[in-house]
Amino acid sequence: MTELHLTDEQLAALADDSMTESDRGLLIEHVRSCNACHDSYLDTVRYRAMLLADASVFRAPDEVVRLARSIARRGAAYDAVERHPRAEARRRWFAPALLAGAGAAVVVVVAVVMWQSGIRIGGNRYDLYFSPLQQAAASASAEGSIVLPGTEDAAAVTVSHHRSGFVATDETIASALAQLTRAYGEDANPEVAHWLISGYLATGELEQARVFAQDARLRFSDDARFLVLDAIVAYRTEEFDRAERLLQAALEAEPGNGAALLNLALVQYETGRVDSARRTLELVRSQFPGSPLESRAQTLISDLLNG
Repeated sequence: MTELHLTDEQLAALADDSMTESDRGLLIEHVRSCNACHDSYLDTVRYRAMLLADASVFRAPDEVVRLARSIARRGAAYDAVERHPRAEARRRWFAPALLAGAGAAVVVVVAVVMWQSGIRIGGNRYDLYFSPLQQAAASASAEGSIVLPGTEDAAAVTVSHHRSGFVATDETIASALAQLTRAYGEDANPEVAHWLISGYLATGELEQARVFAQDARLRFSDDARFLVLDAIVAYRTEEFDRAERLLQAALEAEPGNGAALLNLALVQYETGRVDSARRTLELVRSQFPGSPLESRAQTLISDLLNG
């Protein structure tokens, strides 16, 4: 008996979420049980990420390029993404840091916040590798607009001069990413996935973040963190419709997910729906009074919507 596998079209639709939830569920069940299709799915995600980032990386016959384009995303390469009316505001919002002194202050405050919040995973054998990635993720959340899951306590220390949301990869971070990448292959678990993906997002390695985020969504389908992390990948590559679908799904699964709610407001802003963004940020303020998320929401209202 011949084993059936997913077609290229099904893999493409699964990778870019362009199908109904019921159809997606059937394909996901197959991918979970079929090693060959699981590997093909990961390859599809990688091809799509490469094409979205830079279509010129393909040096192959035209028919191969056409297939890669259809797998990556039918009819929508990254360079063809429509620029929204508020694109100029977005460029200002993600401009490089302007004050080195303020940057140093943010790093110090992030370190204190991380220590006070107890964000480290006690007793885990990967603690040594989690720690630098947790700090990198917290710095990225503090210095950018997006808030990565698990770094909500660092959200309040943002300053108006910092909107890049990325940190430099040093030797410690690079080593931690390499070790956790290896660990994920040998012992995939939600905590390893969480901080591995967050580390790649914090350092701007979006192709790697995409691959692991989508794989983690398959493995840990009941964990809303991976919906949010995958949404952040989509946000960073300006796939705003996809980012919004994933964030809405995270909020349906976890209505009190503050990171998802705050990031949803940013997606609404980037797509020109300023009034919707304002309402969502006001909802963050009302749901998380006195918290760092309330402070971040107020910062976004003041600096972004009223700026």
